[in-house]
Amino acid sequence: SEEEVAKSEIQSVIERYRKAYEALNFEGIRQVYPTFDEGFMKQFQNYKKMTYSLDNPTFVKLDVQEHSAIIKFGVNQLVQMKGDKEERPSRIKALQVTLHRRTANNQWVILRIEHK
Repeated sequence: SEEEVAKSEIQSVIERYRKAYEALNFEGIRQVYPTFDEGFMKQFQNYKKMTYSLDNPTFVKLDVQEHSAIIKFGVNQLVQMKGDKEERPSRIKALQVTLHRRTANNQWVILRIEHK
């Protein structure tokens, strides 16, 4: 179904975001999240290593006619700052991600990410 295809495409976008975030690849993040705040670039410069694992997403909303979706998932992070010997774990209980499918290239992109 159209809905199953959309869910698969959205999960692919989220996985691309996760991989780019883990690689601290700002350009990779911008490809799937064009409005990603450049202020985070400064924060990335302090990271030596990042492990970013996501829980299975819950689709809060999916409207294939309106080309919009909202999903929620938890995140486990392991962050090693430059100069630190240890990685520090942290948990984000819930991220809510709003996505939109662009009509120009028919690609889903992230519009907004909120901590819930």
